[in-house]
Amino acid sequence: MDFSALTKLMDALEPEYGIPGADLWVYANHETVYHHSVGFADAARTRPVSDTDIYILYSATKVFTNTAVTRLIEEGRLALEDEVRRYLPEFGRVVVRQGQEFVPPKRVMTIRDLMTMTAGLSYNMDTIYMAEVLRRRKGMATTRQVMEAIAAEPLLFEPSTHFQYSLCHDVLGAVIEVVTGMTFGEYLRQIIFEPLGMTDTTFDPTPAQQERIAAQYRYQPETKTVEEIPRKNAYRLSPRYESGGAGLYATAPDYLRFAAALANGGTADNGYRLLKRESIDLMRRGDHLCPAAAADFDTWGRHGYTYGLGVRTMVHPEAYGFHTPRGEFGWDGAASSYVAIQPDCGVAIFFGMQVLNCGVTYEKIHPALREAAFQALGY
Repeated sequence: MDFSALTKLMDALEPEYGIPGADLWVYANHETVYHHSVGFADAARTRPVSDTDIYILYSATKVFTNTAVTRLIEEGRLALEDEVRRYLPEFGRVVVRQGQEFVPPKRVMTIRDLMTMTAGLSYNMDTIYMAEVLRRRKGMATTRQVMEAIAAEPLLFEPSTHFQYSLCHDVLGAVIEVVTGMTFGEYLRQIIFEPLGMTDTTFDPTPAQQERIAAQYRYQPETKTVEEIPRKNAYRLSPRYESGGAGLYATAPDYLRFAAALANGGTADNGYRLLKRESIDLMRRGDHLCPAAAADFDTWGRHGYTYGLGVRTMVHPEAYGFHTPRGEFGWDGAASSYVAIQPDCGVAIFFGMQVLNCGVTYEKIHPALREAAFQALGY
């Protein structure tokens, strides 16, 4: 395996794009076959990027949420066609926007709608309903309590008719709480974090872990420079809110342990069974969206992909001459962290970075790193 092209891409991140630091891991054949870090984890440039750095995962959290929901489906405790209102009664009162009017939707929102981002929700967290819930709970609203605000906001369209990136995974986190009788974080700890040895993955970093959170930046695309910003997660609405869409923190080795288990067909290297292979295949199938929703996802410019159950999934690699095999799946986060998983090949890739507003990451950097990695692996 020749990873020289991958190393060249990583080493070019700062001179070509102004990226201050990043970390890349590639797993294949039950071992880490490549690891290369560049730059620094602090703005003062005194601490080189290392495997102890903690990243705010933002939407890379969603892969954990999907896995947790899929496990409940596998166990028969939840079903894709279950109505959301069965678990969260406030969603039985939702209305959909039709011009200047608000009417009850003709179709009831389901778990499938949440997992495919076709529920009609938005990502607007600055609503009067959200402000009121947080005010009433004195800034300490729980995951379950925030659902009152999300359900009160009118839907953008009838469930299942379009794709709209939204707070669906946050709602799934609350569904998990109702089904399991645990907090969302406790359920993830019991079924994922502890069994896989993920000691630095959490919704609530300790003071010691907070010290290891990598510096966070906002990208200025015109000048290819970065501005340091506080190491905070804007999606943490309260200290008691565990966002299924964007709330987790993790180190790169922790995330790779999780991704490796999925790459191995659901079984971790320590023998722990996280999911059945059939469940992973269900998650990464490419036929979950209706034509209109699939067309909506296509506007994202994720070439070769469609959207499965909460993950992008590669369906047309041949159309673009990709080395990445069909069936690779994963997602990314607002600060540019990224995961790619291919169970047919036993491959997992994790890229850690902490730069917001960096469009070039999704357009060029992630695809280039993914392609170089799979090419080096012989695909």
